[in-house]
Amino acid sequence: MHELEDPTATGRFVFDVTASTLKSGTDVDSCRSLISKADARFETTFDHLRKLGAAIACKSGCSFCCHLRVTVAPHEAIALFGYLRSEIPASLAQEIEQRILANAEQIAHMTQEQHWSTNLRCAFLVDGSCSAYRARPMACALHHSLDVGACKQLYENPSNHSVGVRRLAVIERTKAATQAGMRQALAGLGLSDEPMELHTAVAAVLREPSLIEEWRSGGPLVKPAE
Repeated sequence: MHELEDPTATGRFVFDVTASTLKSGTDVDSCRSLISKADARFETTFDHLRKLGAAIACKSGCSFCCHLRVTVAPHEAIALFGYLRSEIPASLAQEIEQRILANAEQIAHMTQEQHWSTNLRCAFLVDGSCSAYRARPMACALHHSLDVGACKQLYENPSNHSVGVRRLAVIERTKAATQAGMRQALAGLGLSDEPMELHTAVAAVLREPSLIEEWRSGGPLVKPAE
């Protein structure tokens, strides 16, 4: 088996790259660097699987999945914050920030079930494309579909959870392995690995950037009261 087809190998890679990158530094740039390294691995994996004949339906301009609830780790939220503040033009970044805060406010009054049943557009989705693609979290980088028709059907009927989106079993196993590797590495470094809803986490950092320093010191990125 090729290493790129082995979920365990990818899990080890994520563990190693998380541990080594954040051991060297836990600032915003380090978080962005970690995301970039992991993303490169995932893109290489998908390219390899396509060459083997995997009929992955995802392509540029398809954004049905950009209306789903996304969970991120603390360093992923920090990387998005950093990308927003440094890589996106100021006028557009301001619009995105406003949407992040508005989405977070709306989500705060929802249960997870209600959020999953609502087509809430990701604040980073601009003109059908992800404006923070190079800083997207693992949940987005590994999300995929073998049937765009099912994605459209789910988008049009978000409360119908019986709609099944076919995915590659090897990537689903890879998701589990990478999440485990990432959380193990964060815990080993004494850093919180608490998963959070994307808009909730980024909005908290936008409102209070000092939360990054609290996370770097071993505290939670978002306090329970958030």
